Amino acid sequence: MAVNRAETTKVIIDHREAFFRMIDEIDSSGQGRRASEEFTVATYERYLSIATDNLTDKERWVVLDALSVTNLKRNKMLVFSHDQTGRFLLVGWLREMLRSFDDMRLRGLTQPDLNHLHERLAVLLEQVKGPEVLWIDNDQGFNELVRTVHDVFNDVAYRLTQNVAALKGRCDALAKIIDSADYSSMDRAGQIAKALEEIYSIHERNVIPTLRFLDPKLAIKRTVNTGGASNVINAPPMRIIEQVIERFGESKKLECLEQLKRVEFQILSLSDEVTILRQGLEQYIQLVEAQRRRYEVIESRYNRLRDEVRDRQDGRRRGFRIPMDSLIFDKAAKFRGLKDHRTRKGGLLDWPKGAGREYLDEHLRVIRERKEIEAVISRTPRTSREVDPNTLKLERKLREMIKLMDEYSVPSPCGDVFLQLHDYLKERLYEYELPDIVEAIGALREPLVASATQKNRIEHGRWSYTYHVRSLGDDSAAEEKRA
Repeated sequence: MAVNRAETTKVIIDHREAFFRMIDEIDSSGQGRRASEEFTVATYERYLSIATDNLTDKERWVVLDALSVTNLKRNKMLVFSHDQTGRFLLVGWLREMLRSFDDMRLRGLTQPDLNHLHERLAVLLEQVKGPEVLWIDNDQGFNELVRTVHDVFNDVAYRLTQNVAALKGRCDALAKIIDSADYSSMDRAGQIAKALEEIYSIHERNVIPTLRFLDPKLAIKRTVNTGGASNVINAPPMRIIEQVIERFGESKKLECLEQLKRVEFQILSLSDEVTILRQGLEQYIQLVEAQRRRYEVIESRYNRLRDEVRDRQDGRRRGFRIPMDSLIFDKAAKFRGLKDHRTRKGGLLDWPKGAGREYLDEHLRVIRERKEIEAVISRTPRTSREVDPNTLKLERKLREMIKLMDEYSVPSPCGDVFLQLHDYLKERLYEYELPDIVEAIGALREPLVASATQKNRIEHGRWSYTYHVRSLGDDSAAEEKRA
């Protein structure tokens, strides 16, 4: 059943919750606040069904007839409706009306939006200054120009007013999330972090560009197309508005001058509101910047520590730990209780006093619970298990190899330590295999130097090993001196 435009608009206002759900879904999508506000028919019908679920059958069918895509299209309330893709777009005035019911859902102006307004004002100034304009009240061209000037001025004022309301509504909601901070909940802490990042984004992408737009002394150079030619704008937007108004004053059009002055004052008054908003956001911006600086410091120190650890992983069993007197630990020297913790040597923690008591209590509670669990496990009878003969065999072989390496020293000079060690173990180690040489190299006490160009290959049994030739450090230095 067809429903006229007035009744359809009334039904939309009465059941705007369905549209709010779709707007929120678009704004919270993976692409952020998307430029396109298209709705899918499936999503639209699902939210309509939820919004009309509590109505009687008669009322429900009236609402569904009025808000059907076919009726919206009949009343020219859609920009387009694509049947194949199942998508449609509401007209601009309807979308803005729905967003205006709640400042949280208003959209702030970004730099491209403000650039577009700036260009419209520049084009308008070119039209006002044109020599073909006849400043006669009854001239049709002059009347059309006056309407154009009023339309542009009023639209700029409206867009900026909506922009300020959107920024204030969104920032107030985010500030409430941050001010009610509860870091005991990880979900809540994540929401606070996201709110801080969004405030920082609004400050950089919306608040600062808006203040620049409203500053009549800030020169902004921009190239626009006016009349088919490219012109450079050097004047700020508010200065362009003043020049347009001055042109009406020069032509003695006092009634238009008064009307345009009122719009100008309305736009200028927004600058104070945006300035107050920016001052309110300053504490959150400082908090975000401090967190970013802290993260950069942590990341830098972590990368230094990681690089230091990587440089020491050369396959040897000794010298891979970072010593306590390393320069990398200088920044941590102020923390008392930093000790050399090893597998069999536990350092005592120097717990803070006073305010840190709750951390100590929590630590002791965790230890107590852990000991209780271990006591229960220790009382549980264990089932006997058979020891794998291969495991015993490997353990005996490892003990024998450690004993042999304790008795071994690399002869000097020695051009190829790997080959020398291979010959040594092949004659003495029971059931020697080529992979055993990798374990044996780590037990060497002498420093080795690897050749960058010379390689060798060892074959033994079913194994083969290609490697860079390694020699003693002193031998390598002597060879370089002779060369």
